[in-house]
Amino acid sequence: MSGGMLIIAGAGPGIGLAAARRFGAEGLTVALIGRREEALTGYQRELEDAAIKAIFRVADCADATQFDAALQEILSAAGPADALLYNAANIKWKNLLDDTAAALTADFAVNVAGALTAVRAVLPAMRTRNRGTLLLTGSSFSENPVASFGSLSISKAGLRSLGHSVAQSLRDTAIKVHYLSISGRVSAEDPLRSPQLIAERCWQLHAGTKEPATIDIVI
Repeated sequence: MSGGMLIIAGAGPGIGLAAARRFGAEGLTVALIGRREEALTGYQRELEDAAIKAIFRVADCADATQFDAALQEILSAAGPADALLYNAANIKWKNLLDDTAAALTADFAVNVAGALTAVRAVLPAMRTRNRGTLLLTGSSFSENPVASFGSLSISKAGLRSLGHSVAQSLRDTAIKVHYLSISGRVSAEDPLRSPQLIAERCWQLHAGTKEPATIDIVI
């Protein structure tokens, strides 16, 4: 498989950059979205040094208007997306009882609602072509909430529910939807949860080299 485009929302130095390298090695253009232009410029340079075509737009995934505008600019400039990796999240170590409703709502905007904005942006072309892959970066908190990560636990449960709802709505199409339930901390030193391993799994899911029987992919 070669050609096409992967959009990574919430591009960072871990899973995001690893996925960009893996998909880019297969000939896909990579479109990065994040909040820090300096970081995105660095990622673009790294990818282009590896002969991977990369573009980026600066946007806050929690700001639906700004985020959708960035997505539309990318689609207009580079064509339809073959795959979307939603990797944006506000991760904080805080007991839910020490948090506020306003903070929980703000976290939900980036952790869950932003994913819906991204999915809705890429879906029209995927529906027309009847192909595409939607990948949502989750965690085991969605099934086993942890009090010290209260907001994130609620958000990951919401993201998983969103993934299942989208999959149900697309069940009569060939579009694939996967929620990546990552158990534990992602680390380059951990061979079971390295960014490279997760990126490889994402590629397998997109390319169909290991067809899953479920929406939930446990890593």
